[in-house]
Amino acid sequence: MVGSFNANALRLYEKMGYEARAQRDFISFPDSDKVGHWILMAKSLDQFQRKHAPAKAGVGTGFASGIAKKQEDRAFQMTQSSLETL
Repeated sequence: MVGSFNANALRLYEKMGYEARAQRDFISFPDSDKVGHWILMAKSLDQFQRKHAPAKAGVGTGFASGIAKKQEDRAFQMTQSSLETL
């Protein structure tokens, strides 16, 4: 998560291939950061695997890719559930 008020961190996440998936209001308190939003940044596991996998035929396809996608979907659902309780 990154604060919308932290433009440098937001640009860094985007440069590294992360995408905004959700945002929630930042509720400020005395001596806290500026008013803005928390932004949930996420990166596809498939994108990471393609970048770091050895060059072999069929990398990023088939059974292993399906498992990675399910894990990514589950992690996203869990994060969404956590944000909804805020």
